[in-house]
Amino acid sequence: MEKIFSIEGNLAKYHFLNRPNRFVIETKEGKLCHVHDPGRLKELLIPDAELLALNKNSGLKCEILSVINGKENVFINTKYHSSIAESLILHSLLEKNFKIKRREVKYGKSRLDFLLDNNAKDYFLEVKGCTLLDGKIAKFPDAPTLRGTKHVNDLIEIKKSGSEAGILFLIFRDAEYFSPNRKTDKNFSTYLERALDLGIDVFPVKLTFNGRDIFYNGVAKLKL
Repeated sequence: MEKIFSIEGNLAKYHFLNRPNRFVIETKEGKLCHVHDPGRLKELLIPDAELLALNKNSGLKCEILSVINGKENVFINTKYHSSIAESLILHSLLEKNFKIKRREVKYGKSRLDFLLDNNAKDYFLEVKGCTLLDGKIAKFPDAPTLRGTKHVNDLIEIKKSGSEAGILFLIFRDAEYFSPNRKTDKNFSTYLERALDLGIDVFPVKLTFNGRDIFYNGVAKLKL
């Protein structure tokens, strides 16, 4: 495994009590913590689940980084996704000759995560985090995602217009395979399969978090 990213700051452990809304977790220790991942996370946020948080000096006094699930430390902080993806690109771990041109690129009414240079051609890359595991299959999404479906449709339009495009799934689970979650979001799954048929790249990258550092752990096999 190759280390690609580290978390800076003061870390603390808490225990899950409830989630009054999708952006806030209340801990048994009485802390209100910000949660950046808007997904359901139902299989992770169970009573007494151990949480790793980053303590802060402003706003909500902590933000959740991960959930301890058995032997896995499952990273759920989407704020870092773009930086993790950038590190993967700079370490040449996506098997393309990418150079970063811009981050947060406007396309129509959307914003896509990266505009890259791939052998002198424009390449648009969108990044998604994946924390749902079904056996050995990582699945996305864990809740219906109109925004995610819109992004995939944007990539399809980009591909049809003559530019290149791809979608990077950051898989924070011990998975062997990656699959779109058709049971949860049929539309997203249909658009993703259409994107694959058109030659849009899908990068299902496996990552491991040890409580401070994130490591590249290979690529999951696509299972459609």
